Amino acid sequence: NDRGTLFKQFQLFRDALNRTGRSIFFSVCGGGDQLMFSNLSYYATDLRGGAALANSWRISSDCVEWRTCHFAFRVAAGLGSKAQPGGFNDPDMLLGSSGGSARQLSQDRSRTQFSIWAILMAPLLIGTHPARMSAHDLETYSNAEVIAVNQDPLGKQGFMLSDTGLKVVWGRQLADRSWALVFQNDFFFLPLDVVCDMDCWAKLPFQNGTSLHVHDLWQKGPAQQALAIAGEVYAVHVPRAGASV
Repeated sequence: NDRGTLFKQFQLFRDALNRTGRSIFFSVCGGGDQLMFSNLSYYATDLRGGAALANSWRISSDCVEWRTCHFAFRVAAGLGSKAQPGGFNDPDMLLGSSGGSARQLSQDRSRTQFSIWAILMAPLLIGTHPARMSAHDLETYSNAEVIAVNQDPLGKQGFMLSDTGLKVVWGRQLADRSWALVFQNDFFFLPLDVVCDMDCWAKLPFQNGTSLHVHDLWQKGPAQQALAIAGEVYAVHVPRAGASV
């Protein structure tokens, strides 16, 4: 946990990889004594870290169940200014819902995690066994539209537009000047209406009264409420522990 030693060793590793002349994605991780809920954001904020050090850097301890995933994505949410094309905050691997994996989430939670990771421009590292992947997980991890949000060439990490604890709206600007939004219901027991209200709209670049067509990336078609008016409450009915993109 000595940061001077940690950065020095990773810098040596970085320099050795660069000397090969090959394109190599360098991901760094370590620190925190592997304790749950360890904040490793210094990998992003220290001048020796971030994009000067690697292509991605862990910002929290491991995701092993939903509470640790929740901690990780909230740490990552505050580090958007440190991310850029070729340099990404890493809130750890995706936990699928497939049986046989050492760590797993419910189907709803695993898809929610994938949706948030896409908005956060986080590395999409699948943590479930590929040979034992369920049809649900395969459908989740092969959704080309959600992957396109994650891989968007503008390279701007998303952020929270609204946060009331159990209801969160995430947003990310995309290269074609559209926005991807995730409406997250963090309540495990009941579906909830998650809304983008006036305060939420104020963080988006659309003039009040602008009509916007809404496409549902999981339903792969028009959203249930297919037209949004900037400045007016837009509500999405989200299943328990789920997310709509």
